[in-house]
Amino acid sequence: INLFNESNFVKPFIYDEIKNEKIISSKIYKKYKSILTNKNLYIYLENILVKKYKSSFFNINDNSFDIPLIFYDEFLAIGSDKLYSISLIDFNTIIYEPSDEGFNSIMSGSINNLGLINNDLWISLNSGISIFDIYEKRFSNYKFNIRSKNKFPNGFSSILQPKNKIDSNDKINRSNELWISNINSGLYRYSLNTLELEKQYVFDINDKRSITSSSISKVYFFNNKFYIGSLGDGLYIYTNDSIGFKNFTIEDGLLSNTIIDILSDNNKIFILTTEGINYFEKNKLKSISNEDGLKVENFIKNGLQFEKSNLFISSNDLIQEVSINNISPSVRLLNNAI
Repeated sequence: INLFNESNFVKPFIYDEIKNEKIISSKIYKKYKSILTNKNLYIYLENILVKKYKSSFFNINDNSFDIPLIFYDEFLAIGSDKLYSISLIDFNTIIYEPSDEGFNSIMSGSINNLGLINNDLWISLNSGISIFDIYEKRFSNYKFNIRSKNKFPNGFSSILQPKNKIDSNDKINRSNELWISNINSGLYRYSLNTLELEKQYVFDINDKRSITSSSISKVYFFNNKFYIGSLGDGLYIYTNDSIGFKNFTIEDGLLSNTIIDILSDNNKIFILTTEGINYFEKNKLKSISNEDGLKVENFIKNGLQFEKSNLFISSNDLIQEVSINNISPSVRLLNNAI
């Protein structure tokens, strides 16, 4: 591993074998790291390469992008034209072939995102959503139908089951809620038990508390608040319907109104934008940018990962590492109460 001799608290994290390859996706899980490039899929255990696959095996080439990875139940899943599942024990690969007619199979379409809700692997396609029961090995398919008011959007940019601490400030138990975001149609809340639509959040010209974007890239839950990223309209923070949505943009200190990813440790929430990273600390919005040594270019979807007290930021060219305990940003932005 080629590690760091610069004075900045942002450091490059580069495995020698991925140099000169375009990073498409990366994922960290316990002691495992997985990096997918245009040439190869690498699986590391405690930073030692234990398995390598040609990307062509997964029908991935130089023009591929947004190929999702996710770890689940000692497996690594890769989504492209099919769903691939690699055992982390013996590295055998199961391939789930798509079909619109076959029994118990993923429906046809290109996979563009993966999410994990309890014991179910949620699969976003350009044709709808498939849900894979990990233990029953069974698929439930929801093909997108524009006439259906109660079912799912045409895939998801993120999916979330909030897990909140019930206290005096928030008496709503959200553990039975399912939140889905979509880059074309916005933000949705469903019942996790019935999968019935409870509410779609849309702009209401008569309600200043309503959300003003329908292009939602990420929904994330932290400290009993929802942090909602958009593609062009900034960040929204939502607590409940009575308070509504509070919008933060570049005028309030965001580095960019286009948000790629959101992730938190126990104390801070980090917002990856096209121009760098923002985070809140003691109700102040701060930043990590090129002035702090962050190389700002071509960040990838789901580009933030945590390992212990280190934040990893992935782009097409490299992975960068930030020690959370040593953050000392040179740029302090506007003070905004949240």
